[in-house]
Amino acid sequence: MSAAPKVETESALTDHPAIGIDLLLDPDLLEAPFLEVPTEAAIGPATGTATDDPTVVASPDPTDPTDRPGPHRGPTWVRLSCHAACELPFVISAVVASAYGWRPTSDDAAFAYRAWDVFSSHPPLVGDSSQSTLTTPVRAVYHPGPLLTWLYAVPVRLDHDHGILLAGAVLCAVAAALAVEAAWCARGWPAAVVASAAILTTVSVRPNIVLNPVWDPYCGLIWFFASVSLAWCVAGGRLRWWPLLVVAASLSAQAHQMYALGAAGLVLAAPVLGWCTSRRDRRRDRRSVATGLVVGLACWAAPLTQQLRSHPGNLTLLAGYSRGQTTLGWTFATRSLAAAVTPVPVWATSRTLALFPDILRLVEGRIWVALATLALLVLVAVLGLRSGAVDLAALAVVALIASLAAVASLSALSKPLVLGYAELVLWPAGMAVWAVGLWAAVTVVRRWRPGGSGRAPAHRRRPAGTGAGPAVPTRVGMASVAVILVLAGTAAAVHDSPSPAATPASEDPWPATAVTVTATADIEAHVPRGPVDLVVQGPDPYAALDALDGTMYSLHVDGWDPRSDFDPTAFGPEAVAPAGGQVATAVVDLAADGRVASIRLVPGRPTA
Repeated sequence: MSAAPKVETESALTDHPAIGIDLLLDPDLLEAPFLEVPTEAAIGPATGTATDDPTVVASPDPTDPTDRPGPHRGPTWVRLSCHAACELPFVISAVVASAYGWRPTSDDAAFAYRAWDVFSSHPPLVGDSSQSTLTTPVRAVYHPGPLLTWLYAVPVRLDHDHGILLAGAVLCAVAAALAVEAAWCARGWPAAVVASAAILTTVSVRPNIVLNPVWDPYCGLIWFFASVSLAWCVAGGRLRWWPLLVVAASLSAQAHQMYALGAAGLVLAAPVLGWCTSRRDRRRDRRSVATGLVVGLACWAAPLTQQLRSHPGNLTLLAGYSRGQTTLGWTFATRSLAAAVTPVPVWATSRTLALFPDILRLVEGRIWVALATLALLVLVAVLGLRSGAVDLAALAVVALIASLAAVASLSALSKPLVLGYAELVLWPAGMAVWAVGLWAAVTVVRRWRPGGSGRAPAHRRRPAGTGAGPAVPTRVGMASVAVILVLAGTAAAVHDSPSPAATPASEDPWPATAVTVTATADIEAHVPRGPVDLVVQGPDPYAALDALDGTMYSLHVDGWDPRSDFDPTAFGPEAVAPAGGQVATAVVDLAADGRVASIRLVPGRPTA
C-alpha cells in the first residue's frame, strides 16, 4: 500500500522563518508557493486538493482568511508587551489619582450622578448632556445612548468617590486590548505593534485622555480606535469578530455624537465586505451575523425606547440639531481631513486642551490633499481586492469610511460649538490613512524592485518537513519593539499621572474637589435630608460649574435631593428644575483662586 500523500498544514506554514513582516508588507507573498513545484501537472484540482507528490503544497485560496497562510504571529511575550504598553497608562494614572484624593467634579460628577440613578425608579435612557443643547432652544439634547452610564453603575455604587474613575480606566484599557487583539488576529505581531503604538501616541500627545478617562469624548475615542481595528479584522473575512465590533461601535457612538457616523458606517460596511471576502463555513458566518444583531438590539434598546416614548425623541433632536444653524461646512471639514494626513498631522503635535480654542490650524490643510487621499484609498481598495491583498484592501475601506464620517461630523457642527476636542474624530482616520499609505508604498517598492516578483526567493523557502520559528534577526527586532513599547507606555503613565505631592502648597491640583468636600459637609450639617436648592457662584464660571456638579453628586449619593438651575441639563431630564417653594437654598461663594470664600444658607426649612 502506498503511503498517504504528505500535505503541509496551515500551522506548519506559519512557522516559516521568512514569514512575518514580509507577509504584512507584500500581498503577493500571500499567493507565493513556499516550495518548488516541479510541474504544473503536479498541482491537484482547482479546489486545492493534494496530489501524490509529497513535496507539493495544496494551493490556498487567497480570498479565504482561514486558507491564507498568515504571518508568523510572534511569541506570547510580544503580544503581552503590546497590551502592557497601551493599557498601563490608564490603569497607573487612575490608581495614582485615586490615592491622591481624586473625586468626581464637573462633567465626571454629572456622569456619576446619572450612573447612581441606574438602579433607581428613573434610570437614564439617553446619553450625557450634549453641547448641542446650546443651539437647540426647544429642549435639551443628549448623546445617543446611556451604555457607558450603565457600565459605571455598579462601580459607582461600590465606591462613590473613586468608582467611576477606576471603571473609566478599565473600560479604556479593555478597548485598547480589543484593538490589539483584533490587529493580532488580522496580521500578527506587526499589526499588533502598530495598533498599540497608535493608542500610545494618542495618550502621549493628549495626556488628558489618561488623566480623565471618564470624559465621554476621551472614552469614546479609545473605543473608536477599537472599532477601527475590529472593523479591519471583520472586513478581512473574520466575521466572528462582528459582535464585538457592534459592542465597541455602540459604546463609541453612545459616548459622543461625533463618533456616531463613523461607528455606524464601520458596523454596516465591515460585515458586507467580510462576507464577500470570506470563503469559510457560511453557517458559522450566519451565526456570527445573528449574534451581532441581537447584541446590537440589546445595546440600543434604551435609546430606541426613549425615541418611541418621547415626541420628538432624542435621536430625532440629534439628527436635526444643526438645522437652521450656521455650520462649519464641508470646506472646513475637508481641510481638517487634509490636516490629519499631512506629513505633520494634527494627531502628532502636542497642544494644551482648551474648551473653546482657536482651531484654525485645521484649516491649514488643502482641499486637494484630502480629495487625493480619498481617491487613493479607493484605488488601493480596488487593486487590493483584485490582486488578492484582502487585508490591505479591507484597511483601505475602513480608513475611507472613518475619513468620510469625520468630514461629515465636522461639517455639521454649529460654529458656536467649535470645541477643542472636535478634532479627535480625525485621529483614528488619519492614523488609518497613514497605515494604508505606508503599507501600499512598501508593497509597490517590493514589487517593482529588481527581482521583486512577489515570489519568495529560493534561499528563503522552507524545506519540506521543517518547522523553524522566526529567525534570530526577527526575534531581536520583536524584542526591541516590545521593550520600547513597554518603556514608552510606562513613561507615559508616570508622566501623565497626577502628582499632588509635587504641587506647591499654595496650589491645589483639584480645587473643585476641595470645594465639593467643604460645601457638602457644611450643607449636610445644617440642612436636613431632603430637597435643597444649590447655587455656586464666583468670578470664574467654569470653576463654579465644576464645584456645583461635584457638590450635587455628593449630596445626591448621601440622600439629599439637590436641585439647581445653573446647569439644568447636566443631570438628565429627571432633574432639570430647582425645587423652589419653601426649600432651603445653599449659596457657595468662591474666591478668585477657586477656593470657598463663604457658604450661606437662605432662611427656610426644606419640605419633606
